[in-house]
Amino acid sequence: MATPEHKLDQAGLQRDIEDTRERLGDTLDQLSDKLNAKKQARAHAKTLALAGSVVVVLTALVVWRRRSR
Repeated sequence: MATPEHKLDQAGLQRDIEDTRERLGDTLDQLSDKLNAKKQARAHAKTLALAGSVVVVLTALVVWRRRSR
């Protein structure tokens, strides 16, 4: 027959199992997001577009200043 201590141990083990499952689920979600190339590309597209625009504007300014001299 199960003693009160044994029941507490079972409850503790069950909590540990549930916590581990939750952490494993979070880890799998993070890995899925990291390995999703399409999602990564969409996330960085605006930043890359802005950086490209800045490069184009700065290049145009340099060319314009050199021709003005």
